[in-house]
Amino acid sequence: MKAKIILLFSLLSILIFCQEKEIKGFFPAQYILKSSNDTIKAKVRNVGKFTNKKYYFATVLFKMKMKDEQGNETWIEPNDLKYIKITDENNLKFLRINT
Repeated sequence: MKAKIILLFSLLSILIFCQEKEIKGFFPAQYILKSSNDTIKAKVRNVGKFTNKKYYFATVLFKMKMKDEQGNETWIEPNDLKYIKITDENNLKFLRINT
C-alpha cells in the first residue's frame, strides 16, 4: 500500500513540476516590417544554443516566432524586417537593422 502511495505521489509531482513555462524562452522585442512603418511590440522566441534564457544571435538569422500581447503567434522572415530590438533577461538590448 505504501509503495502505491509513494508511486502515485511521485508521478503526480513529476507531472506538476516538470513542465517548464513556454514564456521563459521569449524575450520582449520591438520591430518594424519593411511593408509598414508601424512599430510592433511583441515577444520573440529565443533560439539558444544550450538554453533559451540567454540571447543567442541565431534568433534573428532564421524564421522568427513572435507572440503578441493576446498570445497570437506569427512567423516572420528576417528579410521582412527593417528593424528589430530585443531585450533579454539581463536588460541587455540587441539591435539588428536591415537596409
